[in-house]
Amino acid sequence: MTTERMLTSLRRRWPLVVLCTALGAVVALAALVLLPPTYEARTQVLVEVADPTGTSRTENVSYVQQSMPTLLQLAHSSTIAEDIAARTGGTTTPAELRDRLTYTVPEDTTVIEIVATSSSPQDATMLAQTAARTMVETVPAQAGAMAGLSADILQPAAAATSPVWPDPKAFLPAGLIGGLLVGVLAALLASLRDRHARDLDEIEEAADGPVVGVLSPMVPSRLAGPVHSRAVATTMPRIFSALGLGDHRSARQVLAVSAAHCGVDAGYVAAGLVRTAQASGVRAALVLNDTTLTRARASSLVAGGLEDLTVTGPRRLPGAILTSAMLRETMARVPDGTELVVVLCGVVDEDPDVRAALEHAARVLLVADLAPPIDRLRAAVHCATAAHAHIDGVVLCDTQTPDQAEVPLPSATRERSTL
Repeated sequence: MTTERMLTSLRRRWPLVVLCTALGAVVALAALVLLPPTYEARTQVLVEVADPTGTSRTENVSYVQQSMPTLLQLAHSSTIAEDIAARTGGTTTPAELRDRLTYTVPEDTTVIEIVATSSSPQDATMLAQTAARTMVETVPAQAGAMAGLSADILQPAAAATSPVWPDPKAFLPAGLIGGLLVGVLAALLASLRDRHARDLDEIEEAADGPVVGVLSPMVPSRLAGPVHSRAVATTMPRIFSALGLGDHRSARQVLAVSAAHCGVDAGYVAAGLVRTAQASGVRAALVLNDTTLTRARASSLVAGGLEDLTVTGPRRLPGAILTSAMLRETMARVPDGTELVVVLCGVVDEDPDVRAALEHAARVLLVADLAPPIDRLRAAVHCATAAHAHIDGVVLCDTQTPDQAEVPLPSATRERSTL
């Protein structure tokens, strides 16, 4: 997928991206409400030499720093935990208190930092203060490697104003960013699963032919992308000219007009080309087979002065396939001097009668919706290639606004015309 198509997909599916971003924020808010909060309280205990006289400050600091590992072991011991449990007077066991207390020594300091956690800020503050007082009272009573030391509370514990888990400052941005990423990914995946061509370049690549016209009263919004400006509303004379019809008066031109997929009707385009030729002074004829057309469809095709320009093939038995010989017989009925013959076909790769028309015409005009299925366009190319025919161009019909187009366009529910 190219960067251009990715951006186009995101523009088309921006409501999905916004929805996923909003859902991410909702999930983050729900987590903040439902998850049990955890609060932290911090305090610091300064350890010094009790009687610094007779030694330098450097020696005192060095002696205390050498004793810090032993002090940490003391802080994590069960003796300190039992003392703290007795002071708090709660139901928390010493083992649980050890899990809720963390003792660390910042590098190159003689400070013990105590961090206490709890489900409420008050309990966390009380636990941190109790642990600090316990250390202050226990350190001077030690002997051996820790003899001659004293401790004092350097920074009292303060009640936390917000929980450390879940953290609103982290959860809300994470929810928004996560929702945005999910929305973008969902939009791109939807674009990969969408097998419809959404811009002119993609349509032309799949059909192996240029888009020669867009039958729409305005620039269609469903045809997105940077090439949107090329999708101007086109008149039938412009399509007639883009196909080079009527330029070679010395030779008869035969053009097969076929629907690329169901839901569009090639009949109106074929009739429009014949009407345009008639208005331009080019003698033209519309060839079709009345055995496959309903009476209503036939009357709509020949309306507007095409009765004398329509040539229908012989009636066939039900299920009989149109052959090249039968089509040649029909073409023989076209009046002499006719410069343009438009052969109306059905869906190019579904109707077995189409192959004979393609073999005879060798030129094909595909009629498709504004967002035709890519696989149907490629199947049309394969069918035309197998019949040694060439797709001259593609006409896109805005079937959502049939009444406003210059040439009346079919409804998607109408019966498709076939040859």
